[in-house]
Amino acid sequence: MLRLRYFTTIAGLLALTVAPAHAGSVMDTYGVRPAVQCPSITQPPNLAEVVLLLTCFGDHDEDSNGQVGRVSNVRVRMGSPRPATYDDPNDGDIDTNVDVYPIRGSKTDSICSAVSDYMQNNGHNCTEVDYAGDGICYQTSFGDWKCVLPGNRVTTRDQMPPPR
Repeated sequence: MLRLRYFTTIAGLLALTVAPAHAGSVMDTYGVRPAVQCPSITQPPNLAEVVLLLTCFGDHDEDSNGQVGRVSNVRVRMGSPRPATYDDPNDGDIDTNVDVYPIRGSKTDSICSAVSDYMQNNGHNCTEVDYAGDGICYQTSFGDWKCVLPGNRVTTRDQMPPPR
């Protein structure tokens, strides 16, 4: 089980930390925390839920390249609701009849390879990419809320420790 802790930074941004948990193979193979599971949020999200949604929709377990992805260091502000447009960033499932909430912030995406004695990468098997920019929170055609923060790549760091 994950413990999510929210705190407000000096700049008034909401941030999320995830306490480590035991997840067996993901922790053993990649050294990362388990993926955050997305709850079903059917009302417009509050700031803490925006951070949670950005984290859980960004986390993924093993992809076709044998890597896992984790989102961390989410810092976000939320704007006032406005009408949705077809140009809004979304995963093709936006309900354009419902107002969207603009968001602005930053996050770190970590892509991690399996820890390997051969590669001698224990403790530095991840690449971190910092993103900053604008996104939205929107209601899907199924009634759940989703948040996306595509942003622009700010920095990339190789051979980093896995997020825990």
